[in-house]
Amino acid sequence: MDFYISVFSGWPGNYIHECYLHNESIHLSLSLAPFGISFVAGTIAIIATFSKNDHYIIIDNDKIEFKFGMLKPKIQTFLWNNVKEIQLPHKQKKIKLVMKNNSSNIINLTWIEKKKSSHIRKQFYYAAREKNIDIIKVQYLPSK
Repeated sequence: MDFYISVFSGWPGNYIHECYLHNESIHLSLSLAPFGISFVAGTIAIIATFSKNDHYIIIDNDKIEFKFGMLKPKIQTFLWNNVKEIQLPHKQKKIKLVMKNNSSNIINLTWIEKKKSSHIRKQFYYAAREKNIDIIKVQYLPSK
């Protein structure tokens, strides 16, 4: 019995007991921050859910075309004739297209499900191999 008395008479129990005795409440400004954060996160989740239907990627014989984006999805198109090499990182869900004019574009697949992104990467690999485009496998793509 002494054990229970010492646990409940300690600081947390005493503090909770005093809060209930004096009928203290949490100030409104302390509850606004969690509400605001959850509201922003919920809004982003709703926008991502409804805009996901507009996303697509097409890999055919002439071009690569895809549409990604959160608020204003934009369509990007690359011709296979302009692609010099493709870099496929082992540890990331990205694809780097290096063009013949030495510009590069990174296709970020991290927001797509794992199965779909691996399927897209395989399609890029097979299409590039069919068109005799250099395929370079790297560990990571640099951040810039």
